[in-house]
Amino acid sequence: MTWQSLFTWQVTLIKLRKQEKNISRYWYHNMLNKELHIEQNFASRKQIVLTYYYVNILVCSIWILSPIISVFAICLFLAYFNPSKNTYLFYFFLIAVAHGLVNYTKVPASDLEMYNDTFKLYLDQNILQAGRTILLDPFFYYTSYFVTKLSFGNLPVVALFWTIFTYYTFFYALYEYDKVFQSSNRLRLIFIVFFSFFIGLDFQLSAHLMRQSAALSLAMLGIAMYCRGKRIYRLFFVLAFLTHFSTVIFIPIIFLTRLRKHFLAIAVVVCMVLGYIVSTLNILEVVNGLHLNPSNPLFASITDRAQMYQEKDDGGVTVRLMIEMLLYLLIAIYVLIRAGKLFEKKETAIGARRFLAIYMCFSIFVALIRNNLLLSLRYFFYLYHLSAFAIFTFSRVRSYVLFSFVLLLVFTAPVRYFKGLEASAFIYIDNTVKLMSYNVFDFLSN
Repeated sequence: MTWQSLFTWQVTLIKLRKQEKNISRYWYHNMLNKELHIEQNFASRKQIVLTYYYVNILVCSIWILSPIISVFAICLFLAYFNPSKNTYLFYFFLIAVAHGLVNYTKVPASDLEMYNDTFKLYLDQNILQAGRTILLDPFFYYTSYFVTKLSFGNLPVVALFWTIFTYYTFFYALYEYDKVFQSSNRLRLIFIVFFSFFIGLDFQLSAHLMRQSAALSLAMLGIAMYCRGKRIYRLFFVLAFLTHFSTVIFIPIIFLTRLRKHFLAIAVVVCMVLGYIVSTLNILEVVNGLHLNPSNPLFASITDRAQMYQEKDDGGVTVRLMIEMLLYLLIAIYVLIRAGKLFEKKETAIGARRFLAIYMCFSIFVALIRNNLLLSLRYFFYLYHLSAFAIFTFSRVRSYVLFSFVLLLVFTAPVRYFKGLEASAFIYIDNTVKLMSYNVFDFLSN
């Protein structure tokens, strides 16, 4: 090897070592930057997690100090953080308990007083003895039997339980119905939950029409599952029927709305005919005309129930509510016709069409039975609460006019709620806006 080649080899070796050092230095700095980036991300995530838990604690504390005010805090929390499903359901439960606590303080009157008279009998009966009198609406009465026994006869606990059950199930139905829309928008969901707490579910009737309110929430969950294409919807309709027999009307309506859109006109015609027939019925005359054997406990219960409903006078549906429902119906028909253009995805349009078809057919049926005051009031109750789902559907279409209309309904809901409470014939711990100043212990110690 000559000295020239040896020199060249040494120079090459020095260059390779420099490159190796540069590569090592680059690799070191790159790894250091990655580690710093990971540490920064970890610190940032840790801060977010800590903030999330601190806000959770704050919201729960507000709920203890004022369950009614906490509804505002809960809705803000859910809208900002968009938490997991379990967190949603937990806070839906707290919102439901807020109204349950108010009903816990309700002075028994009218229907609630009659329910309490029935529940008092359970205290001295075992389940077999109680079962001899529970022939209609077994899911409601058997559940009430166990709640009465477990609460050692503390009857306000039964009202508390069914209020929580009704609101929680209804909110869960809204959560499931939101999944119909492929691009789930938590703000719209929270808006409708907020609306439903104050107006969408008529609070004053939640412990008055206790059975029907519970059946309503189960039927709404069944409708939500049906719109999502889940077969479990059948179970919820069975439970609804076993809670209040009037929900049987949803069975033919859902069957009719399963028809293709080209045959939807048939469903409308059938509902019109069904509505006309029902409008001419007199429940007591029909039952008496069947000549049921009064010695049979089931037949005797049916006759007694018909007699009770016939003698009852719950007043009529106000003109304002009728106009409001008519407006919702007209919007629903418009959205139903233009669903393919108003919704972004085909799957969304299918789910929304299913609900809107149910809403339209049921609205027509209720409108036609208005002459039958008893049934009209019972089914208008369902129609009114179906409107929360209708408004939710309106808010999801690509229309600023409809969305602005929904926002108006949502933000005026608390005002309408407290005005209705002040004018209510039912007495609670407080029927004024001061209700927001009561904490959990104030309600429970009343």
